[in-house]
Amino acid sequence: MASFARDATGKFVAIWLPISAFVALGLEHTVANMFLIPIGMMYMADPPSVLDVLFTNLLPVTLGNMIGALIGVTLPFYIAFGSSSHCSKAVATKPPAPARKVAPMI
Repeated sequence: MASFARDATGKFVAIWLPISAFVALGLEHTVANMFLIPIGMMYMADPPSVLDVLFTNLLPVTLGNMIGALIGVTLPFYIAFGSSSHCSKAVATKPPAPARKVAPMI
């Protein structure tokens, strides 16, 4: 959404609203968890085992992020713009532009 905004305020709002909603819903993100788990361990939290981190946190969160990206990003773009095969067919069937005539230099 931020890439579609024209000014800095629009970009800020486009980034801030989805992130705020993501956090307010209590959802998790793989990259954020890769940061937060070691930070918690540095502050002497109960250290989880490597298997706990991988199988009870990172694997389910990563799968959820992938499914969420498919439903929340890819599907709306596909519905809005169609498949890329339509674009490549349209470009392939377009006739070539006529050659421009260049005036000789005197």
